[in-house]
Formats: sequence, C-alpha cells, structure tokens
Amino acid sequence: MPIQFACPSCQKQFRVADSMAGQQARCSCGQIVTVPGPKTQAAAPPSTPRSASFDRLLQEAQDAVAAKRAAEEAARAERAAAEAAKAAAQFAPHGRMVIKVPHRGGTVLVLALLGWFICPLLSLIAWNMGRGDLQKMDAGQMDDSGRGLTTAGKIIGMVTTLLFVLSFLAGGIGALFLFLNLK
Repeated sequence: MPIQFACPSCQKQFRVADSMAGQQARCSCGQIVTVPGPKTQAAAPPSTPRSASFDRLLQEAQDAVAAKRAAEEAARAERAAAEAAKAAAQFAPHGRMVIKVPHRGGTVLVLALLGWFICPLLSLIAWNMGRGDLQKMDAGQMDDSGRGLTTAGKIIGMVTTLLFVLSFLAGGIGALFLFLNLK
C-alpha cells in the first residue's frame, strides 16, 4: 500500500511506495522531507482471563447504576407532574386563571385588639371578617398564608364580643335589681 504524506513547507501531497519509508526526498520547493513509515494498527493488548466473580460484580455494579438512573428519572418525572398539577390547580374548570384575593389577617387581628382595648364593636367586626375570610381560604379563593393571623383575630374578636355581651347583660340585670330595690 503506498504511503501518502505532505511537505511541511508547501503542503504539496506525495504518494510513494512502501519501500521509500524512512528515506529523504527533496520537494519542488527545496525542502528536504523524510518519508514517514507506513501506518500500522496498534497491536491489541493481550487479553487476560477474567474470573466469574469479577463478571458478576461488574454486572451488579452496572445494574446498580441503571437502577439509580431509573430512580432519578422517576423522581424527575414526579417533580414535573407535581409542577404541572400545581399549575393546573391555578386554573378554574373553564380554563380561566383563578386569582386569589390577598389575605387580611393583619387587619382582622388589629381590629380584634382594638376592640379589646377601645371599642367592643370592632371585635364584632373582626369576628365577622375572620369568619368570612377563613371560609374564602377554605374555598381556595383567598391566599391562605395569613390563616394564623386571621384565626387569632377571629378568636380574640369572638372572646371580646362575648365578654362584652355578658358584661352588658350583667350590668343590665344589676341595674334592674338596683332599680327594683329602690322603690
């Protein structure tokens, strides 16, 4: 098989017989070129016999890697399905996006506390707002990140209102007894 090579100076291609390998030749550009040896395939390394236990261990390692890749792919698919379900949950059945109303937990709590210290009527308003907001949160119409504040405001409003009503009734009954005893 003929040897093909190029002059390193002018890149002219040469094709010579195998017998010219290792000899020098002059190119038309004046450069002296050494003819390379014929390309030979690298000899394969001698094979060593493998034991059956090595083959078994190799197969177990390959199986473990395949199982790990399958588990990672399943986890990736599960995460993608969860994200798709979360995105789909934002849309109503008719395909329109449901926009959640921001919570009013801070407002409910402040009204309840003002009702405790200043005017019990504000506690009644806080109790009613908290009840309505919690119903909207349960229905998915309101942002439920303020559920704790709303619940606290509702409970404080409820307790303040009930204490006010009980004290009003007790005062009224006391005034009635006082009025009846004065006659």
